[in-house]
Amino acid sequence: MKTPKPIFAALALLLAVPVCIAGNPFVPTEEGTTLSYVHKDRKGNIVNRSVQTVTGVAETVEGTVITLNDEMLDADGTPLTSAAADMQETIASLTIRVRISGDRVFIPVENLEEMIAEIKESIPETEDIDFIVKMDEISYPLHPKAGQQLETARVSMSLKMKDKQFDIFTVTIKDRNITGRETVTVPAGTFDCWVVNETEVMKTPVGMGTTTKSVTWYADGIGEVKSLSLNKRGKLEESSELVSIAVACR
Repeated sequence: MKTPKPIFAALALLLAVPVCIAGNPFVPTEEGTTLSYVHKDRKGNIVNRSVQTVTGVAETVEGTVITLNDEMLDADGTPLTSAAADMQETIASLTIRVRISGDRVFIPVENLEEMIAEIKESIPETEDIDFIVKMDEISYPLHPKAGQQLETARVSMSLKMKDKQFDIFTVTIKDRNITGRETVTVPAGTFDCWVVNETEVMKTPVGMGTTTKSVTWYADGIGEVKSLSLNKRGKLEESSELVSIAVACR
């Protein structure tokens, strides 16, 4: 959903206003709904686009599981091949499963399996290498309130070769809070939104790291309609906006 390959998806794609949808602020619930986004760089140039479709909604013992297909397109709207996606440091398509349980919406690490596969491909003779991942589930409240503080989430990855273990990275998503409601206008329309702020800190064993702040607008019954990604100095790095909604009413 964002231009570079993110560690976590701030994935919250919701449905449109039609009464056939039983919505909430963070995930779509109607199978067949399609949301189209445009992604821009810091100068406002379109870098690529994405289309997210609800391909399944199922009730399980763990709660309601919503399956989303996230397809990345180029700036002109042509689906990216795997090679083209690699050049843009993103993934051509993803299958994402969001879970609603109790009063929480649980969103998985967006591209962890793909990331591990890419790392394995870059390392020869990976049959003797095990990847160890530790992660917290990132969640959002089903019924948010202004001023609400959200839990810090962490994910770390290391690799084990024979009897030695090496850290690869650690990501901490902190300072997560719901600041309140704002009205925001995007190409898909004007929406009354919940505003969520988060800070993502990524560190590596060699001292390299990044700090990214995000501001995301979520509309009841719609989901994510706008997102800004800022560097640690508060300067805009990239943005995304909802440009169209197609709802499969039954």
